Amino acid sequence: MHRVTYAMNLLDLLEPLPLPQLFLVTIISGFAASALVLITVRVTVHLLRIDPSKPLPIRDAVITSLSTMFALMVAFAAAGIWSDAIQGRGAVQREANSIENIFAIAWSFPEGFRNDIHDEMLRHARRTVQSDWPAMRRRAGLNEALFDRSNSPLVAMIRRTSEENTDGRSLPLSKALIEQIVELRAARLQREMIARGGVSTALWLAIILIPLGAMTMIALALNHQGGLQITTLSVYSVGVSAAFFVLLAHDRPFSGYHAVEPIPIEQAIERIERSIMDRSLN
Repeated sequence: MHRVTYAMNLLDLLEPLPLPQLFLVTIISGFAASALVLITVRVTVHLLRIDPSKPLPIRDAVITSLSTMFALMVAFAAAGIWSDAIQGRGAVQREANSIENIFAIAWSFPEGFRNDIHDEMLRHARRTVQSDWPAMRRRAGLNEALFDRSNSPLVAMIRRTSEENTDGRSLPLSKALIEQIVELRAARLQREMIARGGVSTALWLAIILIPLGAMTMIALALNHQGGLQITTLSVYSVGVSAAFFVLLAHDRPFSGYHAVEPIPIEQAIERIERSIMDRSLN
């Protein structure tokens, strides 16, 4: 459990870095890993009294297989990450649209009910920007109380709309209002689930161990050719580091350099506040 927490803390430290710093850290880490592998292999060969001038019986197929496995793991992780980023942006835009739609529909309701909906929508939108986004950046847990507090007012609004519609009067657009609230909840839930996604700890472990195994095989296979051994390990570590750089830069859709920002919701808040001000002036 502590190892998993340490790994997550390390990701919290690396992923928010600006791209130049993140790239530099991954390249340095890659070279450090290859140097460690090189030293370990040479010390092991020396301790086992193996003649360093003779090639070891390491088949190229082993290195190729490990490299292929690493490439597949990276492709699998990258596909999921980029899909999450696209869906995350779509969910945020849907959420902003629903907030504005609910606000617009409420203008047709009696003044007291209308004002309650307007106030609740503005509270919800501001809470989303001010509280949800920091929680998503730190990948808050599934049962985080914050998310329950944000969701409960939407459920209460659906219940209130149903009560208003059956309390001796008929609200023509009540069905449309409930549909938009349900759409808002669905978009919000999708956003929260995407924020908790990303590359899993097990997948991170696999894509770290596999290239380390490949570098070890390269170092063993080329132990009798020191210059070629160092050159090959260096080139291989650059390629692995570049792959890690891409994953780290895109792992969390709501944090880091390419983070999905609450801009559509902020713009919706501005338009709503502007419309309230315009109506108050007329």
